Amino acid sequence: MYKTKYNLCMIYNESETYMSMGFRSKDPYKGLYNLLGGKIDDNEGYLESAYRELYEESGISKDDIVLHPLMDFIWHPIEMEMKVFVGILNNDVKLREEL
Repeated sequence: MYKTKYNLCMIYNESETYMSMGFRSKDPYKGLYNLLGGKIDDNEGYLESAYRELYEESGISKDDIVLHPLMDFIWHPIEMEMKVFVGILNNDVKLREEL
């Protein structure tokens, strides 16, 4: 089992012309853009955690999108696992800052 597990969400608008990115307002990587996602909590499912992080970071809920597993990454030197999900928004969503 890996000591750290993360999810990453690639979120497209309805016409699949734009992908949502988050602006980092705190360290690490303050002032840079990145994809949405975060750490998977202990005893939390991969998909459940992806929806939770997506809502916390953007306000996008399960009613706005269906996430699908895309790929997994494992970085053995630091025992990290990354689950990548992709989804297309069902409607226009007004994004908000992270909770």
